[in-house]
Amino acid sequence: MNKKGFTLYPRVSSIHSRSGFTLIELLVVVAIIGILSTIVLASLGQARTRAQTTRAVSELRALSQSFEIYNLDNNDYPGDVSPNVLPSGMDVYLPNGWPDGPYGSSSEYDWEYWDPGTATEAIQLSIRFCNGGTCNFPKEDWATGFTSNQNAAYYCISGQCRPWETDTTGAVLGHCFNC
Repeated sequence: MNKKGFTLYPRVSSIHSRSGFTLIELLVVVAIIGILSTIVLASLGQARTRAQTTRAVSELRALSQSFEIYNLDNNDYPGDVSPNVLPSGMDVYLPNGWPDGPYGSSSEYDWEYWDPGTATEAIQLSIRFCNGGTCNFPKEDWATGFTSNQNAAYYCISGQCRPWETDTTGAVLGHCFNC
């Protein structure tokens, strides 16, 4: 105490300064961060899907150019093969083989040369989304409804392109990237 009876240090209860945040303020900040992170994560998922589709179209275009060069050199396209099997003679044009599928391990590329010399001839490249019983469909509007039996996206080089060899009427669900 000093001579006038006042203390040099005021009592704690008379100090009106704040040293932290209230519980309500912290909860509001946490809620805002949660909402923002949800928006960002949703956007990242959509961006990843778009990137996969862009990669697929780019790879299909590059692959089709390799098959076109083969055709120029050999006056014909290589024969139809099973999915993820490189046609005979294409190793010169695709020395690294097929690229990995853009939609994960269950997606694979397929060369299709159907009905050569007929009205239903189709020369195309496809991406199949089921491999070994595992399916991984793109999260795109065009893949809605894909099943283990109907799940091709294809890139048409020439002819009556379609998602399945025997489907000349459009009954099988599929998606053409450049039709």
